[in-house]
Amino acid sequence: MESIDYILKMFNLLNLLKYTKNNFLKSSRVERIGYLYILYMISKSIEAITTIKKKDIKSNIFFYIKGLSFIKDKINQEKSKFRLQIKNELNEPIIENSLHIFDKIPEKREGEDIIRLIKDYSKLGKFNSEEGKVSGTVYSNDKKLNHLMTSLFPIYYRSNPLHPDIFPGVRKMEAEIVQMTAHLFHSKNPCAGSFTSGGTESIILACKSYRDLARKNGNYNPSILVSTSGHAAYWKACEYLGIEIIEVPYDNEIDYDILKDNKNINLDYGKLKLDIVKKYIKRNTVAIITSAPTFHFGIIDEIEEISDYCKHYGINLHVDMCLGGFILPFIEKYKKISFLNKGITSISVDTHKYGCGPKGGSVILYRDEEIFKNQMFVKEDWTGGIYGTSNISGSRCGNIISLTWATMLSIGSEGYRENAEKIITMTKNLKTKLENTLGIFVYGNPEVCIVAVGSEEFDIYLLSDELKEKGWNLNVLQNPSSFHFCITNCHTEKIINEFVEDIKSSIQNVREKLNNCDENTKIVSKSLYGSTQKIDDSEIISDVVRDYFCLLNDIK
Repeated sequence: MESIDYILKMFNLLNLLKYTKNNFLKSSRVERIGYLYILYMISKSIEAITTIKKKDIKSNIFFYIKGLSFIKDKINQEKSKFRLQIKNELNEPIIENSLHIFDKIPEKREGEDIIRLIKDYSKLGKFNSEEGKVSGTVYSNDKKLNHLMTSLFPIYYRSNPLHPDIFPGVRKMEAEIVQMTAHLFHSKNPCAGSFTSGGTESIILACKSYRDLARKNGNYNPSILVSTSGHAAYWKACEYLGIEIIEVPYDNEIDYDILKDNKNINLDYGKLKLDIVKKYIKRNTVAIITSAPTFHFGIIDEIEEISDYCKHYGINLHVDMCLGGFILPFIEKYKKISFLNKGITSISVDTHKYGCGPKGGSVILYRDEEIFKNQMFVKEDWTGGIYGTSNISGSRCGNIISLTWATMLSIGSEGYRENAEKIITMTKNLKTKLENTLGIFVYGNPEVCIVAVGSEEFDIYLLSDELKEKGWNLNVLQNPSSFHFCITNCHTEKIINEFVEDIKSSIQNVREKLNNCDENTKIVSKSLYGSTQKIDDSEIISDVVRDYFCLLNDIK
């Protein structure tokens, strides 16, 4: 991790300025002039601090500093080392197992040989659903359901829902998935929605619907209000669709007196609340996004109050229930997080999470068909004939539809109810046990399926590193520093208890390491998140992620 640590340090403004200063005398006359110009820009930025955001000032300073050749060369040199490190880590299982690389279409291979290769590939990962040490990711390991899926797979793997006249059975199943899901949320218009490839597509389609609806009403520059606790897919949707995004904070007040007593930091922590919405909403705001629950902390936003507000002022309200969609409707307490709330205009629900269906499946539902029609695409004068789709994709595989439909019938309403009660019970138990564990605290009041923890005593990422050594695969979060555990149908009370015990022993390990280390030695977490929060320039984080995706295809 040496090279990445160096890059991260390089992109701390103070370190970058020091590095620039040290190289100033070695530079050419042109670059010395450039350095002096940077100092001038800094002074002008400080003068304008009342009107310019600090983030913008830093961005401008970085822009000029990185233009200096010795800075640019050093950064590129370190990034090259980091790319090589990432590539080696990604390709380690391929190299260790001496796997052949198919970078060209080979001569014809026999079926038995292909099956052997596929089985070899399946053993490369370390995932084991029966151990239950993974947060989220896989939401069911029901052997009977798995057997049913493999039995049904050959039937529709060649089908295409784009042609409902050729595959009427697929069309029927897709319509029933939408209507069964709509029924869970008390929809009076169960046909107003569609089956999508996952939560991200559902989110993009909802945002498109509200953008186009706004345009029809003369609002050509609509904005959508999203809490920082919202899913990243909303930023993705707004970037794709050219929508202004209003990023607002959630309730992040921490009662340190309560925290000292080792209790919850604030039961409302993590919620998007109505009073916050009122402060940030604009005249061009076409929709507000809420979550039930949020991905970060498993917290349900102040939906009923925001819904009443939206209804009164004619603003659309989307509820992201990609996680809670097959849990909350089966619990009486949460019945009103549905179209019973008259201000709610759309809901997204993932069938591939707690619906236990195959990846990727999701449903986007609308209060009425007039909103739903805005998500569609129609090219009425195309030379190939009239072309229209309700989703982003054109051709799709009917298999996901048939397997999702079969899953919903196989589990049934009673099975989903039992699963929901079990998940909520385990979530409450985990929350209580972690709240009573010295050294850490629970963020907010998680009710559904996720419990997130932080620490005032030590770097929480050191704890996540210890847990990783014990085989736990957790979701590591940032801003604030934390990690969470997402409970699924793969988990049991026994696994939850084991997790708690491992946390307690890991906390002890962290304390011992911190107590035993030399005064001049600092124990640093291996987590990238812990470092990224200290970087002044977000561009480097973006570069690292983009490099990563390029390297996923580099298997040699």
